[in-house]
Amino acid sequence: MNTRDTKTAIIEAAITLMGRVGADGFSASALAAEVGVSKATLFHHFQSLDEIPIEALGMLTGEALDFDLPDNAGLPEFLDAMGEMAFGFLDERRSFLNAYFTFVSKAMFDPRLKAKMQASLNTAKAQVRELINNYVDDETRARDLTNMVMILLDGGMMHMMLLENETEVRAMWDQFSSILCKEYGRENSN
Repeated sequence: MNTRDTKTAIIEAAITLMGRVGADGFSASALAAEVGVSKATLFHHFQSLDEIPIEALGMLTGEALDFDLPDNAGLPEFLDAMGEMAFGFLDERRSFLNAYFTFVSKAMFDPRLKAKMQASLNTAKAQVRELINNYVDDETRARDLTNMVMILLDGGMMHMMLLENETEVRAMWDQFSSILCKEYGRENSN
């Protein structure tokens, strides 16, 4: 395995491991075993164990917003796609979400991880904002809508994971989308 492949394998294994065992089970020994390399190999690619979750966080947020949207999609289709992308992770990539929320909790106490998480979330927010700008011309409303979408999806995913209330959360998202589309339609008809 070349250096880049090994580093990527370590990052992917960190996501898998943190998603499976959380922060308490994340150690150099456990990660090395997960990847199938020595601890020396881990520290050849990373100066410290703490750097690995920081790198993994960037990979997680980059994957989260990777979805296709048809060119002619309207606001309802955009909101549906955002909801399906987010809630689809529960079925397809539950360990991804477990790792993401592990990073969130760890970031509250780790300034470097918090800074990386803030940067990653700001990048994701900018990407969502760019998409929302296709539907909302007013800068203030586009900013507010971006914040609502990001916060509701994060909170919705957390509730679905903890409370196993997928039906309720999906209904909330559908209701939010419906209200927003009515408001957006009224705004554009003036």
